Amino acid sequence: MFLDKRKGTNSVKAVNPVIKKETTYISIWTMALSLIMQGVIFFMGKWNSGVLLGNLLGGAAAVLNFCLMCKGILAAVEKDEQDAKTMIRMSRTLRMFMLLAVAAIGAALSFFNTWTVLISLFFPRIAIFFWPLFNKSEQNVKSEDKHE
Repeated sequence: MFLDKRKGTNSVKAVNPVIKKETTYISIWTMALSLIMQGVIFFMGKWNSGVLLGNLLGGAAAVLNFCLMCKGILAAVEKDEQDAKTMIRMSRTLRMFMLLAVAAIGAALSFFNTWTVLISLFFPRIAIFFWPLFNKSEQNVKSEDKHE
């Protein structure tokens, strides 16, 4: 939830349901892939606390990046075309700098496993790749609407 400063009050503004649904989907996939990665590393005999901490850092940054992307796109939709393009470019640039900073922190600090930080940053991409398989009900409704 976010504070709504436009009304001049500190009222709480609810998170958009679409952003909440899609971020939850990305979070679940990130957690599942993180568990798989942790298990593989454990069974290889290479697990330590740095693996877990790196995974937590990278996974949290990846989910935050996705959430910020959704919020940026939602805000850009309300703007005119040129302002929307500028806003999306700025959002993407700032988010990439954030991910670069996370990767640098993960590599620089010895208590993070660099590989788990970097691999975790790609988990939302994998989730997005599988989105159509798990979102068939919405696609069927949309295709039925087109045929009517």
